[in-house]
Amino acid sequence: MSTYTEHQNFITYSTNNCCPICGSTNFTIGEERTEIAQSIPMKAEEIYQQSLIKFTPALCEHCGMSFNVKGLSDEARNNVCLNYQFIRPSQSVGAKNYLTYIDEVKKHLTGKDNKVLEIGGYDGFLLRELSKDGYQDLTLIDPSAKVDDIDEQVLPNIKTTVGFFPGDDRVYKQRLENTSSECQLYDVVGAKDVVQMVPDLLSFFEGLNAVLKVGGIAVCCSVPLNAMHALQQSHMGFNAYHYLATQYGFELLENYKKPENSYIVYVLKKAIDLKSSTEQEIAVFRQEHSLSKESFDHYQNIARQQLNDKSAISTKASQKLSKIFKSAQDIVIYGTGFYTFNLLDCLDKSYFSLANQADKAKLTLVNSTEANEGYLYMLPDSSTITVHYANKHLANRNIEVLVLGVQNPNFKDEILANLQAINCNCQQIIYLPDLEQD
Repeated sequence: MSTYTEHQNFITYSTNNCCPICGSTNFTIGEERTEIAQSIPMKAEEIYQQSLIKFTPALCEHCGMSFNVKGLSDEARNNVCLNYQFIRPSQSVGAKNYLTYIDEVKKHLTGKDNKVLEIGGYDGFLLRELSKDGYQDLTLIDPSAKVDDIDEQVLPNIKTTVGFFPGDDRVYKQRLENTSSECQLYDVVGAKDVVQMVPDLLSFFEGLNAVLKVGGIAVCCSVPLNAMHALQQSHMGFNAYHYLATQYGFELLENYKKPENSYIVYVLKKAIDLKSSTEQEIAVFRQEHSLSKESFDHYQNIARQQLNDKSAISTKASQKLSKIFKSAQDIVIYGTGFYTFNLLDCLDKSYFSLANQADKAKLTLVNSTEANEGYLYMLPDSSTITVHYANKHLANRNIEVLVLGVQNPNFKDEILANLQAINCNCQQIIYLPDLEQD
């Protein structure tokens, strides 16, 4: 392992003294968190793009929005995003994690001619799947849209806009020019892992209302507060979603999280059109759909608890994991994403400086990507460790302790199947969600 310190001055910070949504100065400050800039192992010559990021979340006691009282500056966030390695589910990377999102969108489609918009879909995986099912009016908007590999069967049904929502969306531009609701509005809008990356949520939700038909559906997916990331502009739970939905003419119909997913699904229905409604009608709607104090307090208590978690790893699980690390001599972690960093960050930092000494526990990181063999992964003490290709490094071996660096059951099943296929035997396999329950 080596410590990398050069070129890390691209990380700069800014502070917020009030809620960026409602302007309230009544907020609760949570625990400081640490994270890596990129969720992947990197080549040695590119490791300068990696860095540790610290941020301190807060929870607005008026609207329920969580934001960073100290976090990445806009300039630093842009610098990180310039070289960010996004997941491409169209290439089967994490595709199963999209199924709940896709199924929820399909539930609200009534005909193959329905007009669908995907915001921030990157490679348009949702739209590719809908196109295969015969849907014909599909639009993707993303500043980094990656659709060069769309095949001939799918391509004709997908229109792509390289830009930001709502300003660059074609339908939104039409609404600005024509205040009537007669232009071709969308039936359904999907946005997975997008809302919390948006710098101006007020404009975003105003845009959602403008481009959807009355009765139209917006399906948004966001990770829970205890899985917040440093790159996010905000961290949204139930109260924040309900507040923004009500302010911008939506009913929050449903919210749920399935065990196999890392995100919560929020289903919003456009109830009134802000452009064609009077101020009195909008005020009445907001009053009628406001949360009761009891409901707000219930969800706020959940958010406060999550705000005080230092990472996605609970104290209970981290204590059990620390005991395992201290007693084992040969430890392999399978996975090299954000969750593995959270996993390592919950351990005593002195462990890393001992990891490669012969008389101490040996730490090895592996993943399923052959191209990552020899890449570097940054540890919570700023040192780096070499990543190995699992199929080569673990084949026909007996491992004392193997930790699954994933929290998604689908990923867990894929790893266990791969271990069996390469004849890797493990004396003990640790899946952290199980430690939460024991």
